[in-house]
Amino acid sequence: MPLALATLVAALPRLAVAAPREWHVGGSAGYVGAGRGLRPGPGVGVYGAYGLFGSFDARLDVRGSLHSIESDPDETVLVLATAGLSYRLDIIQWIPHVGARIGYYEVGSGATTLPRRGATLGVLAGLDHAFSRSFAVGVSVAHDRLSTKGSTTSLELRAEYRWGW
Repeated sequence: MPLALATLVAALPRLAVAAPREWHVGGSAGYVGAGRGLRPGPGVGVYGAYGLFGSFDARLDVRGSLHSIESDPDETVLVLATAGLSYRLDIIQWIPHVGARIGYYEVGSGATTLPRRGATLGVLAGLDHAFSRSFAVGVSVAHDRLSTKGSTTSLELRAEYRWGW
């Protein structure tokens, strides 16, 4: 029986316990769908987060994506800068997370039916895999409402570095 228990414990995944005051910085790249006549396009982003307490993080994101519309061959850039709060279930190597954010968006040159700038409100969810205490990769999906005129939905691959635990 002790041998079976030792084998079971050895087979369990390593723990990646959440820690307050833990810093996260990372980047993402993926595909961004935008409404209001904009074609979907590639997107990239950077983010930073700080562990407030338990599994809650304060988070800042800056994301940009490139889009075109059918009636205009020129491309336009959509940039979002957001701040929010996320919750991580950081107890195993696989770390699910969800969050909410508010922020600001701006649309670059090119024809669009979106207002050129305005407020944004969004939600995000994802799943990360911690390779070590300091490095993780994952996927995320986010949906942001752009003022009252449109929205974006992104699917991205992420990589992050953590320290300060």
